[in-house]
Amino acid sequence: MPVQGKDYLVNLGGLNLRAASTAVPEGDSERIVNLHPYQSGAWQARNGLNLVNSTALDGKILGIFDYQIVSTGPLRRIPLAVTSNGTLYRMDEATPVAIKTGLSTEATAYDFTNYLNIAILCNGKDRPIQYDGTTVSFLTHLPRARIVHVHQGRLWMDDPAFPMRVWYTEAGVISSLPAANFSDEPGGGGQEVKAIETYYDQLVIFTDDRLQTIQGQNLDASDDLFDLIRTTVVTNRGASGFRLTKNVDNVIYACDDKGPYSFGGRQVDPISHKTERFFREQIAKDKLGEAISVWDEEFLQYRIFFRKPGGSTERITWAYNYVDKS
Repeated sequence: MPVQGKDYLVNLGGLNLRAASTAVPEGDSERIVNLHPYQSGAWQARNGLNLVNSTALDGKILGIFDYQIVSTGPLRRIPLAVTSNGTLYRMDEATPVAIKTGLSTEATAYDFTNYLNIAILCNGKDRPIQYDGTTVSFLTHLPRARIVHVHQGRLWMDDPAFPMRVWYTEAGVISSLPAANFSDEPGGGGQEVKAIETYYDQLVIFTDDRLQTIQGQNLDASDDLFDLIRTTVVTNRGASGFRLTKNVDNVIYACDDKGPYSFGGRQVDPISHKTERFFREQIAKDKLGEAISVWDEEFLQYRIFFRKPGGSTERITWAYNYVDKS
């Protein structure tokens, strides 16, 4: 699927104060905020943010998730948030409701997914946590995963005790994990799993500097003979963290220390060669694992939020405008 994008540098202070030399001369733009750049070059004001809850949570927010329960009745949506003091909140009430305390205070980030209408949370310290809209409990039979993903009716996860390994449940099962249901990196090498995504019928494993795909014979939710084939398809590119990959219309966008790129199943394409220099000079690479990417469905924009180098607490936003030309 052909795509076209443009680079925009978004800096604190507005374009008027810190305009890039390749954008507009200093002083030539209006002092403006909350704007969206269109491909045509025009600027249009966009709506701001809505305040979901005015009550401050106790601790730093380490993850949020839009948990949706699909049943025969109306769709239920329960926004969830987890904080650094080890508390899980549901955010659909007038004030946040703590539904689980005592989670690890050593956790630095949470990954989420929805499996069988159950919210699954991972932090790499505790056993994975499940929440069905009523009850919260630990899945003590699963590894202390940092990453959790649903693919072909199975729950997939990494295992910090075996950095290159991914585990998978039986199709439609969350109550058990067979001892043989795992895949290691072919030939060893110790490449730590950094992110997991789906590309059509393939599971894509990202490490620091390679991409691998997992396929199976008759890979579907009803297959009991699940023979895995794990293949390295790309070297010298990877992902710096599970929050830096996004699947958009079956194109996977990811980011490593060389910058953001797209993956279409067999090869990677840098989004922009100009971006590579920007990453060398403007991004704190030692903090890249803390960066977060989001996909804005309304404005078709892939954004990454970084920290500047030199111990700065200042953040940089990089945005890529996705245009479907199919």
